[in-house]
Amino acid sequence: MAERLILVCEGPHDHAVAEALVERILREELACYDGNEKYLRHWEIPLLWKTIKAKARLHFGNKRIHRLSDDHGDGLAAERAIKLIDFNYGFDNIIHVMLLRDCDGQKERYTALKNIQEKYPNRSIIIGFAIDRIEAWILAAFIPSGEKEKAALENEKKNLGFDPTYKPHELTASHEGAKTNPKRVLEVLMTERGNNRSIYADIMKEVRWEHLEERGNKCGIMLFYKEIQKKLIPHFNF
Repeated sequence: MAERLILVCEGPHDHAVAEALVERILREELACYDGNEKYLRHWEIPLLWKTIKAKARLHFGNKRIHRLSDDHGDGLAAERAIKLIDFNYGFDNIIHVMLLRDCDGQKERYTALKNIQEKYPNRSIIIGFAIDRIEAWILAAFIPSGEKEKAALENEKKNLGFDPTYKPHELTASHEGAKTNPKRVLEVLMTERGNNRSIYADIMKEVRWEHLEERGNKCGIMLFYKEIQKKLIPHFNF
């Protein structure tokens, strides 16, 4: 049987962060993992939250897909995603489904995802919940590189009234230009290095876990770490 990991996420930056963290944890936790990317090649093209409804309607039609769940929010979207994954990959594969979602001020999203996880106890479903967005995870891992980034961080501390790398969970504004929007803050701090998925992945690969435990507990990154240990690692610990 082929073993596949399929990510449901918001976009390419989420994919880069999740992939970097999972690969790193596998390498560190599994004595059998040889570090030659033998697991990485089983990552599939991610399924985006915003496309699930249209894809489900295309494959299943309106009536059938609306009978899947009593939840009309993320629970329904997650269940649609699982059915789409089964449709596309069949049942002859071992499929790990990773539901990576931004909070965006809607903590009920997490409850909905947990309900789906509990509804399918025999499925490998891993939840990642970023508070308030995935950029908060990158900010928790951010360490200034060079004088310009140090100066940018100091300016943001004054602008916000707190250190965004210590309290990234407090960056909750949804409007992208707002002062406390995590994406805006990250772009300011990363001006020198650029804002692209490969740089974000490198940051997540290199940061010390102690650093993330100190700064990332309230933004959900360490819960994601524990979720991988509990739900994913046992499948590879042979």
